[in-house]
Amino acid sequence: LCLIGKGSLEVVELLAHAFPQALSAKTDAGSTPLWSAARYKAPLAVIEFLLKESPDAARVADNNGWLPLHTAVRYEAPASVVSALLAAYPEAAGRALNSGSLPLHLCLEGKGSLEVVQLLAHAFPQALSAKTNAGATPLDKAAQFKAPLAVVERWAPKPSAQWPC
Repeated sequence: LCLIGKGSLEVVELLAHAFPQALSAKTDAGSTPLWSAARYKAPLAVIEFLLKESPDAARVADNNGWLPLHTAVRYEAPASVVSALLAAYPEAAGRALNSGSLPLHLCLEGKGSLEVVQLLAHAFPQALSAKTNAGATPLDKAAQFKAPLAVVERWAPKPSAQWPC
C-alpha cells in the first residue's frame, strides 16, 4: 500500500478503497500494511487510517514475532505513532520477542526519545526492570546504544542531600 516511501494518506486511502483486501494482506515475511507503515515511518494520519480500517492489525506479528509496536519503537517512530499503536493494543508493551526483548528494550536500541520511553514504561511498568534472555535491562540497553542523557537519567539514582566525605 505505498507505505515504504511514506505514502500520503490520500494515496493509501485510494489504494485501500480500490483493493480492500490489501489491508489484511501479508508479505512473505508476514508484514502487514500497518507493520510496514510503522517500520518505514509513515505519517500518523496513515497509521490512524490503517488502525481504523483494520482494528486488529496492531495485534498481528510478522514471521519473527514483531508486532507493529516492536518495529515502530525500534526504528524511532515518533511518540504520536507509538501512542496510537499502544491505544490500539496496550498489551503489546508487554509482549517479548524470542530474545526476551520488550518494546522498551528495542526502543533503547534505536535511541528512543524520553517521551516514547515514558509511554512504554507507563503502558507496562514491569519493563523498567525486565531483562532480555541475555540478561540486559533497559538501562543496559540505554548505555550500550548511547541513549540521550535524559533517557539514561530516567534510571539514575538521585543523589542524596549530603555526600559522604
